[in-house]
Amino acid sequence: MERRSFSDAGRISVTVEISSNDGQNEITLANIPLCMTIGDLKQKLHVAPNSHLGRPKEFENWDNQRQLSDYFVRDHEQLVCVLQSTKEDVQSSCDDYDQWLAKRTDGGTK
Repeated sequence: MERRSFSDAGRISVTVEISSNDGQNEITLANIPLCMTIGDLKQKLHVAPNSHLGRPKEFENWDNQRQLSDYFVRDHEQLVCVLQSTKEDVQSSCDDYDQWLAKRTDGGTK
């Protein structure tokens, strides 16, 4: 039976399809830790923090502050990142949709 060291445990490989107006690009990242945050993953992919990241065929926008393990990402899973061409003023300072929506709602009622 093969033993894995602690440093190897919780590491996965993912392929991310990045979609933009210019077309699509696929990037494979190997040996990344499941404890990596979504924001850190976006940095590795060289995409803006407001880009939408999630699984294909599901409308998702994962929170930049949460870890990959929070979304039960599996080894060799295919993910999709949609680059955002425009962003609203308040959204640019928020990492997740719920924060953006809360700020937008609070700003509209005061």
